[in-house]
Amino acid sequence: MEQHPSLAPAESKPVKSKSTVWIIISVFLLLLLIGGTVFGLASGNSYREAIRSLTAANTEQSENIRSLSADNAAKDGQIESLTADLADKTSQIEGLNADIAARDAQIQALTEPTPEPTPEPTPEPLWEICFYVDEFRDPTEDKYIRNTKYFKGSFSNSATTNSMLNVGMLIDEDSISFMLYEYGNHLVKNYYSSACDYSIKMKIGESGEKVNLSGHINEGGNCVFLDREDRQTVLDALCTGERVSFYLEEKDLSTSSYLFSCESRGFAELYEELMNK
Repeated sequence: MEQHPSLAPAESKPVKSKSTVWIIISVFLLLLLIGGTVFGLASGNSYREAIRSLTAANTEQSENIRSLSADNAAKDGQIESLTADLADKTSQIEGLNADIAARDAQIQALTEPTPEPTPEPTPEPLWEICFYVDEFRDPTEDKYIRNTKYFKGSFSNSATTNSMLNVGMLIDEDSISFMLYEYGNHLVKNYYSSACDYSIKMKIGESGEKVNLSGHINEGGNCVFLDREDRQTVLDALCTGERVSFYLEEKDLSTSSYLFSCESRGFAELYEELMNK
């Protein structure tokens, strides 16, 4: 038997329409949105409260820091003030110590005896008074003046030039004589059978006028005696207290010459004593 589709209506099953599904989904999404918003608002409020709390804490901490800084600044000012005061007191103490030291020095100067000034050293005498001796080398009453140390000079002859010369001078009431020591120790003598004459030049001071004099060594003698007529001229020069220079030259043997100077300080007083014996 041929089957024909039945035209009777099939049993109806409940089927949700698409619009209903979309409505449900929209409601669900709306609820999620509302819940998220509510949650976000709640969370935002919490965050704001936390931020306000942290801000308040930071403000309080800043105030504490400013308070501590102000306190430190005040203490620094006190320290600087105390340091300046200490420096001022130290300066005052140093001034007082200096004043005490000065007063101690004054007291010491007043209590200690004033030292005697050191006297100027007395220069060594250049001249002295001696006595002639007799044949027994006993001193006689006859006095003369001589230099205490050799006067220094130089001599020249045919064998040497500007060699060392020591000179001794003898002055008494009647004569002035020179003793010439060539090379410092060889006394000039006259080995001839007659007197040996000398031409003598004298100069007073460094730039004084030159004076011509005469002298001689007696036969067999060892002193150059100044001629009597020139004696007073030399005495006057020696009494000036200045340096007196002499140049002696043999008249017959002009190759031998003698140059020396003598200091006349103190001679005038001794010569006066010699003459007032």
